[in-house]
Amino acid sequence: MTSLGRVDHSGKLDNEQSDTRTSRTSKTQRPCIVGWKNAAWMSTSFALLAYLTYRFQPVLPYSHAVCVSAGGTIYTAEPDSPFVQCLAFKDTQISFVGNRLDLERLRAQALSPHPWLARLHSWLNFGGPSFHGQLAIKTLDGDLSVLPGLIDAHAHPLEYGEGLVGVDLLGCTSVQSIIDRIVSHISLDSAAESSGIILGSGWDQTLFEGKQFPSAAALSSHSKLKQRKIVLRRIDYHAYWVSQSILHQVLANNPPLEMESGEIVRDQNGHPTGIFVDNAMDLVDEILPKRTDENRLRYLESAAKEMLSLGLTTVNDAATDLETIAFYKKLDAQDNLPVRVTGMVNCGYTFCGDQVEKVTGNKFNLRSVKIFVDGALGSWGAALWEPYSDKNSSRGVLRAPWSTFFPLIQRWVEAGFQVNSHAIGDRANTLVIDAYEQVLSHLSNSTHTHSTPDSFNSLRLRIEHAQVLRPTDMERMGRMGIIASVQPTHAIADMDYAEDRLGIERIKGAYAWNSLLKNNVRLALGSDFPVTGVSPFLGMHAAYTRRKPTLSDETDGGQGWYDTERIESMRQIVDGFTIDASFAGFTEHLIGSLRVGKLADFVIVNHNLFHPAASRDLIGDRILQTHVLATFLNGRMVFNSSI
Repeated sequence: MTSLGRVDHSGKLDNEQSDTRTSRTSKTQRPCIVGWKNAAWMSTSFALLAYLTYRFQPVLPYSHAVCVSAGGTIYTAEPDSPFVQCLAFKDTQISFVGNRLDLERLRAQALSPHPWLARLHSWLNFGGPSFHGQLAIKTLDGDLSVLPGLIDAHAHPLEYGEGLVGVDLLGCTSVQSIIDRIVSHISLDSAAESSGIILGSGWDQTLFEGKQFPSAAALSSHSKLKQRKIVLRRIDYHAYWVSQSILHQVLANNPPLEMESGEIVRDQNGHPTGIFVDNAMDLVDEILPKRTDENRLRYLESAAKEMLSLGLTTVNDAATDLETIAFYKKLDAQDNLPVRVTGMVNCGYTFCGDQVEKVTGNKFNLRSVKIFVDGALGSWGAALWEPYSDKNSSRGVLRAPWSTFFPLIQRWVEAGFQVNSHAIGDRANTLVIDAYEQVLSHLSNSTHTHSTPDSFNSLRLRIEHAQVLRPTDMERMGRMGIIASVQPTHAIADMDYAEDRLGIERIKGAYAWNSLLKNNVRLALGSDFPVTGVSPFLGMHAAYTRRKPTLSDETDGGQGWYDTERIESMRQIVDGFTIDASFAGFTEHLIGSLRVGKLADFVIVNHNLFHPAASRDLIGDRILQTHVLATFLNGRMVFNSSI
């Protein structure tokens, strides 16, 4: 069989010229005899040759491409080629990543086939793609960046959406300012005015004069609020502040006023004040209306709209109950999820592995479980080895004792699930690492299906927050391959009171991102929204500067809060919101970097965040001034600012 020849860069076949020379020098010319058999044979062979030649042409397999000019960059988050000039994609997948010359060469080949082949293509009307107009190249001028679709490694999208329909209490500096906001809310919201429970979130007693927890009596002091049912979540979602109406309803069930895993705050006379911390919050949850799928859809769509406008294409839902898992699966099956969601099963302190399976869907994935080990620093709930520096009577709260959470972790690991343990205080972090270490030892000596050391490492066990750590525990995390899922904006939110809580020695191991990196701990970055803002650029600024989100001031010397623990590399920070976050969620083969074959999730922003000549302050300011021009999910533009 005669070879078709190799296709060179001009789109011609190597053997084309030699065949032509042979035909010109031939001494014998045979008569043209055309019978019906010969004609049929010739037309069939001709068509077959044309089809095979067409089939193996270097047709450019792209439909759209973006390239940056000299001032911009495309950051791929791929270590071998982190910065490129052009990115192309077809349908939902990335089809080219590289420099402009290579892209233009391929485009030229596809647009300039051999003339007779182009005529044959038109005559035979093959059903394949057209040679012409296959690739539209958009050149992005200016000082901008193209990044992989950003990923929030730890957030609560439904709670954020729910908060948008309640009372926003962020930034309130007094009880009176909170009361004023609630009164204003019910005067503007007819549903809230008529009846029902008023929900709010974002209060922080550390902003009040005296920095003490408020009371139900204070909340119900206004004439319009006396009989109202009001439930307000603290900024960290680890405490409720309720009105007297709700407090009376909870106490009517005669709950125990003492509990090891939570606290019903009481006054000096032993009477509950209206503050419920950590597991005590369950008493309030029991009387709140249950969510419906209609609620969930409303909350998710609100959160997704905000996420996409900020370049976030994937969110890790850090506490996904069974009803919400079913909701996500249903939406995904209908191709109606507005963003990608990686779920963490939340069944409290019971094993529900018999009710849930791992999910690898279109946009919804699930293979991890969330276990809460302690509370939060702001509400004195983080479990510490030594008493709080500003509350000597407390060492915080273990939300479950070792006898509960260790066997639970072990059982989930044996079922093949990744375990993501919430641990903020140094005591909680040590106990989680101890549990992981013992699970490893158990698996090494077990014959269980999932019980090899390699399978343990492949579980990618995580600590959510990893906020206050002893140096020895950082070393253990690196040695064991434990992922730290941290939220840089937590440091900024806590910096005004964290040292009061921890003292001058323990604070050195708090929010210690640089020390974790030096111990070879992978950081997956997130926001924990709605605890802090949704914007990943606030997280990037916090990680890079350890300063509040204001433009730089030459008078402050450029130093951040405990500055040595900042993350010095913008690549490491962006990796934390992209490839490292996808690795922590078992999706790095699909998303998290810009590589041929991966899904076309990417974002275009108005600043080059990797400018080599930019100073530290200039980069910090650029991060703050960054806004998203366009967000692409599965190759489709889902947010458009100005392009």
